[in-house]
Amino acid sequence: EQTAESIAEERKKLKKKRERIAALQNLQEEKQKLEEERKLFQEEQDRLVRLQPLGREGDFAPAIDPEELQVTLSTIMPVAFNARDIRVLSFKLIIETFDKPSAQLIKEALPMYEKATMSTLELFLKNKFYNDIFYVKEKLQRRLQKNFESKMESTGRIKKVKFAEFVVK
Repeated sequence: EQTAESIAEERKKLKKKRERIAALQNLQEEKQKLEEERKLFQEEQDRLVRLQPLGREGDFAPAIDPEELQVTLSTIMPVAFNARDIRVLSFKLIIETFDKPSAQLIKEALPMYEKATMSTLELFLKNKFYNDIFYVKEKLQRRLQKNFESKMESTGRIKKVKFAEFVVK
C-alpha cells in the first residue's frame, strides 16, 4: 500500500509532468505562430520581387500614356454621294489597344492595316450612298475592329476602333 508520502511524491511528479506538457504546448503554439509569420514574410518578399521590374516598390505600375496605346490612320477615298454625284470621304480612324506591344505591332505593320481599312471600307460602302454611310458608322467601326483583330497575332488585342473624323466633302 502507498503511504501518504509516496502519494505526495506521485502528485509532485504528475504536477511537473503537467507543467512540462503545458510548456511543450506553449512552445508548439509559438512555433506555429513563427511559421505563419515566416510564411507571411515570404509572401511579402515575393510580392516585392514581382514588383521590382516595374521600377518601384509599391502597388502601382508606372502610368502609361493613353497615346502610346493608340494608332491613328487617316485617309481619303471617293464615295457616291447620290446616284449622280461622287464626293470624297475623309476620315481619321483611331485604333485603341490594350497594351503597348499590341500598338507597336500595328505600327510596324501599318501598311497592312491601311490596306485592310481601305478594302473593308470599299466592300462595306459598295452600292451605298452618303446617307447610308452616315448612319452605319458604328457598324463599320465594329467590322473594322473584327478585321484588325483577325490580322493580329494571338499576342495582341484591340480594345476599340473609332472614327475621330468622318466627313464627306
